[in-house]
Amino acid sequence: MNTKWYLAIITLALTISACKKDSKTPTSVMGKWELQTSVSGWTGRQTYAPGNGNTLEFTNDTYVRTTRYNDTTYQTSGPYLIFEGNYCEQGGKHTVIQFDGDGSLLLDFTFSGSTISMSTPECVFDGGTSVYRNIN
Repeated sequence: MNTKWYLAIITLALTISACKKDSKTPTSVMGKWELQTSVSGWTGRQTYAPGNGNTLEFTNDTYVRTTRYNDTTYQTSGPYLIFEGNYCEQGGKHTVIQFDGDGSLLLDFTFSGSTISMSTPECVFDGGTSVYRNIN
C-alpha cells in the first residue's frame, strides 16, 4: 500500500512540474506595446527598432498612445473597447478595437500573445496595418 502512495505522489509531482507556463507570453492585451512595423498605401513598409518610443499601453478600460517624431512627442489617451463587429457593409464580422468610444473608426484587431496587429478594414483600400510587440 505504501508503494502505491509513493507512486501516486511521484506521478503528481512530475505532472505539476511538467505544466510550466511561459511567463513571457501575456494572456491579455493589458500592458505596454511598442510599434514594430507599419504598412500603408502611402508610406509603404516601415520597420521600427526596439526602443523607438512609439508605444500603446492598455489598462482595464483605458489606453495611452505615445507617438514620437524627430522634433515632437504626442500622447493621446481615453477609453477603448474590443468586440466582434463589422465596419464594412459587405464584410463579415471581425474582432475590432474602438478607441475613445466615438464609433467613428473601428480597426480590425488581432492578438497573438507577443504581438498585436491593428488594420483598417477591407473596405478601406489605402489603409494600413500597425504591428506592436509586447515590452512588459
